[in-house]
Amino acid sequence: MELAELIDAINLQMRLLRAAEEADTSLEELTERESLMLELLNERGKMTISDVASSFARVAPSTVSITLTRLWRDKGLISKAIDPSNQRVTMVELTDKGIRTVEQIKRGRAERFRILIEALGLNEQEHKALKSIIARAIGYLSKML
Repeated sequence: MELAELIDAINLQMRLLRAAEEADTSLEELTERESLMLELLNERGKMTISDVASSFARVAPSTVSITLTRLWRDKGLISKAIDPSNQRVTMVELTDKGIRTVEQIKRGRAERFRILIEALGLNEQEHKALKSIIARAIGYLSKML
């Protein structure tokens, strides 16, 4: 198999593992974009809707707004408030339920990666090499975003 095919195959296996783990939780009701927005708010704290939209450069601002409204109104995972200093600006942040949801997302991801790393059975030299390769990939992808 070519490297791209191997990456695609492991991606599928990780997604299937995620789906199996989340089948018993409310996480299966979150879209990937919703999960990413929750994690962004968890990392950065209170943000304006415009700031959230600018973090998703290839997503229409209206789509970001609709997604945030769904997270607020339908799922209770974020709160929305008008900025008192500029009433044209709406601030969003995680609710307690949103914080617990992000913690659950991170625990599940950590467990999936623990399983993957265990399955690879890397020796110390391979472990260092893989870390270096992944760090380069992260740097490259960060520049693209």
